[in-house]
Amino acid sequence: MKRILSILLVGLLANSVLADAEKKYPAQLTLRVVDDAGAPVSKAEVVISTFSHWISGEDFGRNVYDQAEGVTDTNGTATVALDGHTGKYKYMAHPPEGYYWSPAIEYVFTNVLEGRWSPWNPVVEFTLKRVVDPIPMYAKRYEIPYDETFPVEGEPVGFDLMKGDWVEPYGRGQISDFLFKLDRKPQTKAMTRYGPVTLFDDSLTVSFSNDGDGIQPVRHGSVTPGQLPLPRQAPEDEYKSALLKRTYQDSPDNPPHLGGQEDGYFFRVRTRKDAEGNILSALYGKVYGDFEEYGRGSLRFTYYLNPTPNDRNMEFDPSQNLFTDLRPTERVTDP
Repeated sequence: MKRILSILLVGLLANSVLADAEKKYPAQLTLRVVDDAGAPVSKAEVVISTFSHWISGEDFGRNVYDQAEGVTDTNGTATVALDGHTGKYKYMAHPPEGYYWSPAIEYVFTNVLEGRWSPWNPVVEFTLKRVVDPIPMYAKRYEIPYDETFPVEGEPVGFDLMKGDWVEPYGRGQISDFLFKLDRKPQTKAMTRYGPVTLFDDSLTVSFSNDGDGIQPVRHGSVTPGQLPLPRQAPEDEYKSALLKRTYQDSPDNPPHLGGQEDGYFFRVRTRKDAEGNILSALYGKVYGDFEEYGRGSLRFTYYLNPTPNDRNMEFDPSQNLFTDLRPTERVTDP
């Protein structure tokens, strides 16, 4: 009898917890919207949202979210209230004209006190990057077609950034801004319980034509989510003359290693120096993401090149791409 009562109590407690989980409690947030210089942004539409319920249907159904809106005042603040039962909320600001989009941020309330989510009305900050000086650039998403491979293996091949193509005789390019060299060890087959696996070991080297040319990964902490993830200015120095990317899978029991997945790079090309080694002129650019090579002689990367000598501005105006004949898959829309 005691065992039966214990089971019933456990069941009642479980139902009580479930009921509490479904109950909605008031929550309130004050959003302070600032730009990347720390100044308040007024008249920005802000939104908070939280999970409401799930609706069954095709493709595993869908989640439904409740949301509430507000508009920032002259201090860049807006207070928004919304009932919710999970304690997990997301907040964001729609960018007014002159600002770039930034993704939503999650805020998790710790517990429920006096019938509402605690802490009550915390002040949270949301940063919008300013549109400062967007300029025309050569911007392209380049990828070797799936049914093609690297032009030649084991020796450097030039890539002309202003032409967006390999140099002759492999393409229309005239100047070797990037020098790509792909070295591939012989592939082997290995069996697993799920079938055959191809083992590979590829090394991609990115080098340059001129003394002073080079590349550098974006420094840790400099990448921010949103439309303009990299800094607006390319660095003045600390460029390395070569970059090595290795991708491999050396055992059927191990997953493929795709090398360091960087968030981006800055580069300098077409450098000219005087007799003392001082840079007279150079072109600067950036790469969004990494140079990708997946063990099949492929290559994919997205780059931006500022055509004005010695100008390190990296803020691209997508409406002024200097490439005018790109296919849809090659077009770049982020600044």
